[in-house]
Parts: sequence; structure tokens; C-alpha cells
Amino acid sequence: MRKNLRCYNPAKQTAPFQFFIQNKGYNSGKPHLKPLTNCFTASFNSDDECEEYYWLVYALWQSGLFRPFLYGSVVEYIRITDLAELIEIHAGLLQRKRERFMAALEQVVQIELKKTQIENNLTNLLKLRRERLREILS
Repeated sequence: MRKNLRCYNPAKQTAPFQFFIQNKGYNSGKPHLKPLTNCFTASFNSDDECEEYYWLVYALWQSGLFRPFLYGSVVEYIRITDLAELIEIHAGLLQRKRERFMAALEQVVQIELKKTQIENNLTNLLKLRRERLREILS
């Protein structure tokens, strides 16, 4: 994983299969599909490998396993070596539990899709409420 993990540079050409990992702030370790100002780039040889590592990093971030590796008193950050080491350790463990991970991954993806739908519904409801209140006042 270490060779696939680099500091993001907007001047460099992007790889076809990659995602970005936030490296500063409270959400250090959070994976993203679009680059951020302070992030690392994780590049891969295939889309399947990229997606698998994306969800591994997401699981590590959600479970708070990056928190002990954060440094800094004002703006927390994670070192690229610590991040790579943590990902390598858990990727090795994952190979032994691959079937369970893939089953759990499907459930997590479904949960994320449902969460997005609920957020969109909430946004639409708030817009509808605002429009109804405007109608009353006009």
C-alpha cells in the first residue's frame, strides 16, 4: 500500500483508479472520491481493488481506528507512514475474513445509499416547508 499512497498534488495527472484520503482535521482518514486541499491519493491497478480499499479505509475511519494516530494540538493530522501501515495491517487481516467483509460491505453500501435517499428526502421536505411558508406570507 505504501507505494500506492502519495500526497495529493493538483499539478500531477490523476490515475484512473484512485480515491483520496483526508489527512488534516477532525475527519483525518476519511476517504473521498474527489480531491481535497489536504489529502493523500491512493492509486490502484483495478476498479475492484480501488473499491475494496476505499471501503476498508471507510471502515477504519468510521470505527475510529485512525484517532490514536492523529498528531497536532490545534489541527490534527495523520502521517502518511502511519496511515499506510494501518491500512496494510488491516488489509492483511481482511484477506482471512474476505467473505465476511464482502457481505458486510454490501450491507454498508446499501445503508449509505439509503442514507443518501433520506438526506435527499429531508432536503426536499425543507424546501417544501419553505415554499409553503412563503405562500402564506405573500
